[in-house]
Amino acid sequence: MARMTRLDWIAKAGYVARGLVYILFGWLALSARRNAEEGKEGVFDAIREMPLGEILLPLTALGLLAYGVYRLTCAFLDTEGKGTEPKGLAGRAAQFFSGVVHLALAYTATQFIGDGEPEPASADGEQTREATRTLLDFELGDAGLWIVALAFFAGAGWQLYRAFRDKHMKHLEPHTPPFTKTIGKIGVATRGIVFAVIGWSFIRVAETDDPGQAKAMGSAVASLYETGWLYTFVAIGLILFGVFSLIQAKYRIVPAVDVAGAARDGAMAAESKVASKF
Repeated sequence: MARMTRLDWIAKAGYVARGLVYILFGWLALSARRNAEEGKEGVFDAIREMPLGEILLPLTALGLLAYGVYRLTCAFLDTEGKGTEPKGLAGRAAQFFSGVVHLALAYTATQFIGDGEPEPASADGEQTREATRTLLDFELGDAGLWIVALAFFAGAGWQLYRAFRDKHMKHLEPHTPPFTKTIGKIGVATRGIVFAVIGWSFIRVAETDDPGQAKAMGSAVASLYETGWLYTFVAIGLILFGVFSLIQAKYRIVPAVDVAGAARDGAMAAESKVASKF
């Protein structure tokens, strides 16, 4: 049981699931713009329709759950040694956000299992628009939208920095295949482009007060369709990011932390700390 709850095994399952999702998303985007607009829902529907899809889809959901747990564990236990300085805390916050996003993806995937269909509000982009409407309802709605936009632009800049400074290779084993650097560079840079498009969409919402301008990943990619070459590059780049994720599943250096044990020890330490005050 301890082996199954070790962080390195959880990470491997997570990277495999993430790789499958990105490869299929990029492939669907190449086949038709409409498929890109469907976003993650289109991916999960495609998995369900595959041979043995009734087995593969639950495994994908479990893998996305594993990746979410992995990123949350990285954030809380600081397994990558980012530290408690402002830069390190920003990195851990990004890990936490990634964990939450992938847990939400895992939940969405479970809605497609069997004959299930996702709830209407879970269509790609609709949750984003609903959240944007909520921001607009607050007095500081525009400020909130600008903060979200700047966060996505910061994420885009970080992805591009990682790509062009080869930071994406930092946690991989020395004997990782050489072609991984190029595949990862293109894939990570592509994510940066998509994040920038999403960030720009939130600026458009702030300027127009139209929540319909807000874009999730699927609609962000679809919005590039008229650019021709850029749309094709992004679709291929997403596929390559998926391939890079599969390579990470094998060569990523992850500490063999027993997540269940660490959580248990943390809870016991917290109980002892509380008890000592009485």
